[in-house]
Amino acid sequence: MHHALELLDNPEVDPASLVLHIRFSRDHLRQFTDDVKKRANIPVEWSNRLKDLLSRHRRPPLQRLQAMFVEKKERIPVHIPEADHLAVFLDRANQWVDRAARVLARKPKKR
Repeated sequence: MHHALELLDNPEVDPASLVLHIRFSRDHLRQFTDDVKKRANIPVEWSNRLKDLLSRHRRPPLQRLQAMFVEKKERIPVHIPEADHLAVFLDRANQWVDRAARVLARKPKKR
């Protein structure tokens, strides 16, 4: 549009000879902006779901936390600070689960 204004200010250009081509309709542009807004809101929605899960459960299920982390890694290519904290927690939790499984898997010594 700025280019069109510059052309109209130019006395050498006849405004009647100018043609404005509209590439997208208003409805198409609205749909496009709605789609962009939805995609931009995905990280916020993910963070809200994580906060909701944490607020509803005193001890949230480890599998649900892991599923949320996998979803973030696979579908959301944007940095989310909560995901960093979740990754650290899941790493520690998985280490603890592995150690507990090894202890429980040991056969008792016969005396």
